Amino acid sequence: MIRAESPFLERHRLRPIEAAWWLVALAFFFVFPEYLAVATSVLVMALFALSLDLLLGFAGVVSLGHAVSFGIGAYVCALINLAGWHEALTGALLGGAASGLFALAVGPLILRLTGLPFIMVTLGIGAIVYEAANKAVWLTGGDNGLPGVTLAPLFGVFRWSVFGQTGYLYVLGWLVVLFYLCRRIVASPFGMALQGVRENPQRMRLLVAPVLRHLVTGYAIASTMAGIA
Repeated sequence: MIRAESPFLERHRLRPIEAAWWLVALAFFFVFPEYLAVATSVLVMALFALSLDLLLGFAGVVSLGHAVSFGIGAYVCALINLAGWHEALTGALLGGAASGLFALAVGPLILRLTGLPFIMVTLGIGAIVYEAANKAVWLTGGDNGLPGVTLAPLFGVFRWSVFGQTGYLYVLGWLVVLFYLCRRIVASPFGMALQGVRENPQRMRLLVAPVLRHLVTGYAIASTMAGIA
């Protein structure tokens, strides 16, 4: 039996050659150990960009306030840590969950807007949250941040350091996992529906597709990834 594959699904299929990029990133750990601290920050930004690409590139949602999800995840992780929970993996998941819940709360309201009104609303939300974080010194530390954050050894074995050995591999691991999940999402029926909404939301409504629900779900997934970043 011959099975016809959609060119859209085929485009997002994982290929063996793509492993070369991850091997290069892994080789960087051994070749340039003195730059791992900086490289870790680069990987974090790559993870944040991956979340934005899911929102903007595939759902077509032009948000200027995506950094809010990044900040919420950071503050939640730090506050949980200061409360006594020092495990990194679950801390990142809790930070991502908080960002995802925020997206689920505001998404059904703001995603009813389109075009310039939506862009300005997301910009306004970002400005409001930024100022609130600066003013709430008792909670966020304001401009001074939250000192005293310490992490337990990863898996109880790998200790953290300013040189970035553990941090680099930790973030690279997250990037690999979330990249794979993103590829599975965009190649799924839900991912195809998101791209349909991006191209022609009116036609998707005529096909009785739940456009708003798809957008809110994509927004929540992207915000969760930004919170993990």
